[in-house]
Amino acid sequence: MTRLQIIALLEQVLADVRGRVGPHDWNDPTWHARNRAEYQALADRLTAECGARIREDFNGVRVSMAGVTSTSTSGLPGALSNWTAAARRKEAVA
Repeated sequence: MTRLQIIALLEQVLADVRGRVGPHDWNDPTWHARNRAEYQALADRLTAECGARIREDFNGVRVSMAGVTSTSTSGLPGALSNWTAAARRKEAVA
């Protein structure tokens, strides 16, 4: 998959995941589990289909794929948003 194809896929899939998870709801005891499961499934898909390398530790999350690496201390959603922005910048220069 090319970087542009991954960007398009990621933007679509992120929108789908956000729609299924919904906004954060402190009164919904299932929200955190649903959020975690959806993003873990997305990470697994990106690893399998796009060769993503995703590492999560106490410092945050690091995502590398298609020659672009991004990090975030706000979790996988933030790292994926940062990756998309960095990939777009890299495409603009190329």
